[in-house]
Amino acid sequence: MKKWAPFKSLVEQDKYLKYTMSKREEIEKPLISNEKAEEINYLLQNHDGRTLKFTIYKNKRLVEIENQIKRIDMFDRKIYMVDRTSIYLKDLVDLEEIR
Repeated sequence: MKKWAPFKSLVEQDKYLKYTMSKREEIEKPLISNEKAEEINYLLQNHDGRTLKFTIYKNKRLVEIENQIKRIDMFDRKIYMVDRTSIYLKDLVDLEEIR
């Protein structure tokens, strides 16, 4: 992509290059194994106010968030965080405890 950098002078080409670079970074949603699902479930049940590192799939990218769980709403299938953000359980790919 660096070889096309001198051609950014054209407006249409600049938009196309940005679009191409953003498409290049997109990934498919990773599948979760049964063992990983059990580990995530255990951490969600026993979070006890600890800071956790969430890896979520959002806009065809993986995003890492460090936060504490305020509550889990199984009706809406959402996790509400202390800083008033929320994530859907279906978007959760990985969950780790920060030590």
